Amino acid sequence: MTRGQIALLVLLGVLVLAVYTVLGLLVTGRIPIGLPPAPTDLPQATPTLAPALATSRQNPMPFGQPVLTENLQIRIVKVYRDAWSLISPLNAPLEDSLEVVLLEVEATNESGQAVSISPGVFRLTGSSSRLYQRPPLIVDDELRGTIEVGDTITETLGFVIERGEDNLVLAYIPSGAVPDPTTRWLWADETPDLQAFAEAFISPTASPRAGGSRLAPALMHAPVVADDQLEITVLAVEREAWPSIQEMSPFNQPPESGMEYVLVHLRTRFFGEDDDLNSVNWWSFRMTGSENILYPNPSLILQDELKGELFPGGEMEGHLAFQVRRDEENLILVYDPTGVGVKLGQGVRWLWAAETPDYALLRRPVPASSALPISGRTSQQPAPPGVPVLVEGQMELMVEGAVLLEEDAAIWERWNLAPIEPGYRYLVVTMQIRNLSDVERPQSVHWQGFVLQEPYGGAFYKATVLGGSEVEGETFPGATLEAHLAFPVARDGQFLLSYDPTGLRDAETFRWFAIAP
Repeated sequence: MTRGQIALLVLLGVLVLAVYTVLGLLVTGRIPIGLPPAPTDLPQATPTLAPALATSRQNPMPFGQPVLTENLQIRIVKVYRDAWSLISPLNAPLEDSLEVVLLEVEATNESGQAVSISPGVFRLTGSSSRLYQRPPLIVDDELRGTIEVGDTITETLGFVIERGEDNLVLAYIPSGAVPDPTTRWLWADETPDLQAFAEAFISPTASPRAGGSRLAPALMHAPVVADDQLEITVLAVEREAWPSIQEMSPFNQPPESGMEYVLVHLRTRFFGEDDDLNSVNWWSFRMTGSENILYPNPSLILQDELKGELFPGGEMEGHLAFQVRRDEENLILVYDPTGVGVKLGQGVRWLWAAETPDYALLRRPVPASSALPISGRTSQQPAPPGVPVLVEGQMELMVEGAVLLEEDAAIWERWNLAPIEPGYRYLVVTMQIRNLSDVERPQSVHWQGFVLQEPYGGAFYKATVLGGSEVEGETFPGATLEAHLAFPVARDGQFLLSYDPTGLRDAETFRWFAIAP
């Protein structure tokens, strides 16, 4: 074989090998055929869906269009602003800062059975992000009653709102609670700002630790933020506020003897998320001061009282009133949204209600008890008047005196006495109560724990606390209270007074006092 023939055979072998290699790559897919495959490692975009129409405050149903609920179709027909002249003249006048809004609403029963409807399932909100409830208004043709299957009624809803509110939205809340998936939202404004509630609200600027202790309250005019994301600022404080409170309502009663009213002006803002709702109410606030007593709210009728519900970004101002001792200094406002935070030592915010507080008064030493360990431990050896007794929680009790009133007595000192059965008289026992605990949490003495009894297994008498005598109040270490307990008794002579601090009838915790009027 010649060299030329050998070269030709080698060339043919190389060509065959190349053909087989290309065919193998095509079969295994390592060389693409036609269009290239879609990339497999690139992230896939997830579409962002807007909330369904009318199911959130951020996306209400346009004005005049119907929204379908579980069993009703609801539509706003017309809105009347500043509508005071359109409601009954029997309604009480409004403050200048408020206005009446009337909504003409059409409701159709789309279910298979009769449906009841009332104004209580409707609320109104707006640019302030407050949620307004149905007010005590007399409104003609108010939306209420039973709608038969297929029937339609067109009647009126009335609300009282802050003057200047815009971007009004009507909420239909069949469950009565927000947020709830069954709630439906309708624009009650013909030309609203469609993005009014779509933007994220700013975060609070106050430190989350500000006002976190009774020994370090936040200054007046400085905001604090509580754990429930409510920001609170004390704007002004009025001492000896009875003249102002008296003008607010003829039904308000003057303060007790030795006491005064304090009027506090507050601003609150809520920084929750989405459609969270925060209820701001007077019962979340209390007051304390230099006497270390934790004062509750008195029962008063206030104009512009701080109460309402706020959506995120909502802001509200108003007043709260407290009854404190006249000699109180260093007033501190206490915000306790759970009602038990003060006792647990958590979730509470403390704000000065004094322009120039004295920090030294917060750190006065707590005196030691002068009670003997054996005082009042048994009914056979009760503590006589003037002898202190130490009870559970380092609370010191001492009977200061007792007086037996005439049978027909209807008043004692500043207190009116409730009528009692013929043959009975009131025995009034005055007690001194001191909190000598070393724990920075409030303690209390419960008047229900006091029972008066005749000696040698005689009759038992329950106590009636005389209003304003502070026995129901809670105190911080160092506080001293004077309490007056009234017992309707059927005889005179000596008595035994027992106190059960736990309510568990544990003989080890009972304390006994001798009463000799």
